[in-house]
Amino acid sequence: MKALIGSSIVLAAGKVVESGEEVCPVHAAPVIALVDSRDEVEGEGITPEAAGLPARVEKLDYGCIAFYRVGDRLIFNDRGAYYEAARITP
Repeated sequence: MKALIGSSIVLAAGKVVESGEEVCPVHAAPVIALVDSRDEVEGEGITPEAAGLPARVEKLDYGCIAFYRVGDRLIFNDRGAYYEAARITP
């Protein structure tokens, strides 16, 4: 988790960029599905509630990264920790 402190992850056109370095290519459009959040956090030693996820959640899968839509918020998992995404503008 300390690896993300002071860094940013950016979902840009066709790629994910972490602290200025391209991490992986992504799908142009996400695969969207309604999923059981218990299945999503299984094996990570946490509950959906601790991750900020309801029992059923909309998953936007871009290939190498997925976001979970919870109301008007987006939650994502990185290295076993869950974060709320924030929209930033330059």
